Amino acid sequence: VCSSDLHHICVFDTSTLKFLEYRHFDLFAGDSIVNNYYNFLDSLSDNVFVLFAVSDEGSYRLNNDLIQKIKEFGSIYIDSLDWRGSWAFFGKKGAIPGSMPEGFKHQYEGRVQIDTTIIRPIYSGDLKTSKIGPAVYWKKLYINDSIPDGSTLKYKVIGYKNNEIIDKIGRAS
Repeated sequence: VCSSDLHHICVFDTSTLKFLEYRHFDLFAGDSIVNNYYNFLDSLSDNVFVLFAVSDEGSYRLNNDLIQKIKEFGSIYIDSLDWRGSWAFFGKKGAIPGSMPEGFKHQYEGRVQIDTTIIRPIYSGDLKTSKIGPAVYWKKLYINDSIPDGSTLKYKVIGYKNNEIIDKIGRAS
């Protein structure tokens, strides 16, 4: 008999949203795997997002210690997972229960999907366009932007003359 009780885990950096690693834990394989799963979750910092999902059967050997550990990431449905149920969760260690995207369905209710957007504030940056011009024929430059309240944008027009950078008032740099 071959079965699987896979919990899939993807880990992402919270500040960059960069993918860090993927692991899977086949709980059907035994208690040592359950312990490895628990220890792995315990080792994660609060500076990562963790995407959890189950395939095939996700409730087998899901003990109370592991359920409590997953709840530390903000899950409210992990203890509802039953035989061949569908569950997916995007959590963060220390998150308030129910504050993170999570989905759960019982057997025969279909698969769970999570549709969410994570917005990462950008505190600084720059945008450089390709060369446009010739600017000598410009009468005005219009910039259309939209920013959140409390934010600021600064603009600097950098010009080129004979492939030499000149500043906004025409002096060579």
